[in-house]
Amino acid sequence: DCDYTVTAVYVGWRGARVDERAIEAFADRNLGFLGRKVSGLFKVAVGDVPAALTLFDRKPISERIAPSVVASLRHVDRLLKRRNTDASKADRMIVIGHSLGGNILATGLNSAMIEQIRLHKPGEILQSPLGNLVIMLNPAAEAWKWTSLQREMRLHVRFPENIADKNQGAKDEKGFFPPNQPPVFISITSA
Repeated sequence: DCDYTVTAVYVGWRGARVDERAIEAFADRNLGFLGRKVSGLFKVAVGDVPAALTLFDRKPISERIAPSVVASLRHVDRLLKRRNTDASKADRMIVIGHSLGGNILATGLNSAMIEQIRLHKPGEILQSPLGNLVIMLNPAAEAWKWTSLQREMRLHVRFPENIADKNQGAKDEKGFFPPNQPPVFISITSA
């Protein structure tokens, strides 16, 4: 509709501690005669369960590789921006991270997002820390990665205790973001 080229990058990292392909091949070769259900149960019991149990072992590694992953994504972003000569028809880049991939994005972009909030001038559009939009789907990340952003925001914007509050300072700061501010950093999490 808008004559944009959209590049979507999915960041997922299982950090598998077991060779899931070998387990599937073994189950298909040796248990296929028992039927799909038994073969599928074997794959879950021997592949998926051990992988889930090692989440807390794999999570620190996802945080350790976050800077290099974000650096690579920034390189892709620069290439897309360089490719565009007409700014009105610029490509759009959406980065989506799930689970440990979301943790990689939350970890790798936290300080950049805090810095952008610090340097933001009221009334101007806040830019995304990477591409045009970063979405984290059920990121395996600690709450401090979000509360640090909220804390920084509260240093710049006074939010009234309730919407009927007559706090003039809060009303004045209503324009911290312009009405046409697009979302730039989204976390969608299950409870």
